[in-house]
Amino acid sequence: MKKMLMGVAAAGLATASVVGTASTAAAGTNGQQIVYRNTPGGVLPYSIRITGTNERGQSVSQCFYTGGNEWTNLTGYWWVGSVSYTAYYNYKCTAAAMYSGSIWVPKERTGDWVQITT
Repeated sequence: MKKMLMGVAAAGLATASVVGTASTAAAGTNGQQIVYRNTPGGVLPYSIRITGTNERGQSVSQCFYTGGNEWTNLTGYWWVGSVSYTAYYNYKCTAAAMYSGSIWVPKERTGDWVQITT
């Protein structure tokens, strides 16, 4: 029984190491996450829609709530290549657009984040 428990514990540690390494290894080498900075001094958008290609080569369009904050990490998505953005006054990315543009997101770079500033 003791050998079996040690084997289960070793397998669990090995699995945790592989899972932990996969996320870390992907960071900075197969796309980037986006941090949004809204320059203070004007009307602040409450949402931003990001449209582009994810790390798996799939087209993605996602609305993120910014809360009117100056800085917002748009977590949970990794982007590669040409990415467009549109900022909105309401929280659902449905009102009239306030700002829009595009950026190039490199597949590989030091760090995990690229910045959009409006």
